[in-house]
Amino acid sequence: MKTNIIFVSLMMFILLTGCNLFSVPDKEKSGQIQFFITDSTGTERYSFHVNEPIYVHIKLINNTNHDIFYYRLPYGGDNELFYYKICPPGEDVIDPIGYPPDSLKLHFMPKHVTYKQVYKIEGLEANEYKIILEQFILLKNPNDIEENYKTKYLITVEE
Repeated sequence: MKTNIIFVSLMMFILLTGCNLFSVPDKEKSGQIQFFITDSTGTERYSFHVNEPIYVHIKLINNTNHDIFYYRLPYGGDNELFYYKICPPGEDVIDPIGYPPDSLKLHFMPKHVTYKQVYKIEGLEANEYKIILEQFILLKNPNDIEENYKTKYLITVEE
């Protein structure tokens, strides 16, 4: 009898958990960085024609229940957290940026907020290019952001 009660209780737990009627709280998600390239319609792609505008999109997403703290490097505009560099495919090294540590200021990104930046590229000649993400921020806690994004993309511009 006692074995049946334990068995029935275990089966109910499995059933309710499987149906999401009873669940264990998820571990808090980390923020994300998204870096992608689109055409003028917003379609992500990496092959373009000469004189076709290319859009570089960068998003910093805080989908957590806490603020994300970061230090901002003294480069770019007041709201600029990222930039990009275009170079030939064989060159994929970003020149190191030097900065005086006392010029870093601590900022925070509120919970459930997304920062977006879009850059428009025009006038590229037919060739292959590498677009590299440059960050103007240093995270106070690197574990706050999920680092599963690419920082380099190869694009082709054709006649």
